[in-house]
Amino acid sequence: MVDVLRSAAVFGEVSVFVWSDNVGVLAPGHRAGEIAELVRAAFAAHGAGPFNLRDPISKPVTEEFEFLGVNYRLAARSIPCAFIARAKVNAWELSIGSRIMTGSLKELDDVFEHIRRKRAVWGWWAGWSAVEQRVQKNALNAEAAIVARYNLVRAAAVAQ
Repeated sequence: MVDVLRSAAVFGEVSVFVWSDNVGVLAPGHRAGEIAELVRAAFAAHGAGPFNLRDPISKPVTEEFEFLGVNYRLAARSIPCAFIARAKVNAWELSIGSRIMTGSLKELDDVFEHIRRKRAVWGWWAGWSAVEQRVQKNALNAEAAIVARYNLVRAAAVAQ
């Protein structure tokens, strides 16, 4: 989907965010109609359709807002930016952290898979790398502790 949109020349000038079959475009409000028509034309010309494109939802970005789990706000020099809200990141880290602290080796395998899936969703965000490193480190430490306990118990059983 994003390749179709990026093929339209105007999308080099505006920020385009794509999640599955949802598209967010951050552009000057006076261009909303023009950009909606460019989106329609890009998809009509693509041949993979038919696509059902609804009328655009246009809102001013004077204050931070959320769309499909991503927050938007105007950054320096009035450049729109997308980010994951700190509260959302903290809640995810707490949730995954509790799974790490109480998990078995099998459950930790699931945690590593969950982290990979979250990377697919949040990997575009500049803060993701630090979050991923923290969570991966905690999961690896928990995995090493479980293996060490298993080896200690096994060694004690062999000694008897």
